[in-house]
Amino acid sequence: MGRIEAFTRDGNDFVYLDMTKFTSREEFYELLADARAFISGYQEGSLYLITNVEGMKFDSECKQHMMDFISHNNFYVKKSAVVGVSGAIKAIANSMFKALGRKSMRFTFTREKAIEWLLEKE
Repeated sequence: MGRIEAFTRDGNDFVYLDMTKFTSREEFYELLADARAFISGYQEGSLYLITNVEGMKFDSECKQHMMDFISHNNFYVKKSAVVGVSGAIKAIANSMFKALGRKSMRFTFTREKAIEWLLEKE
């Protein structure tokens, strides 16, 4: 499995992004570009997005790239969940999602818990 995985559950489209264990900023930026292009293939408001950021380190430059990525994806994402968030990363992620208007978002501890929440009726 690569860092971008598409799958279907109960007739719904999901994309799982593995943002764990990056060795360089360049690798992180490459994944964001690849994921942006991949997600652009979906229809407006049709996608459930799960992003695993366990162990990820952010600095202000990475944060800006991530905000640009989230902003781009708002058009395509119905609901999103973030796995592996703790401490300072949670505070950063919360501020990014709020600033960019993403309302249907939750932090979870596992991929399966994320899927369960994403499939709950609103």
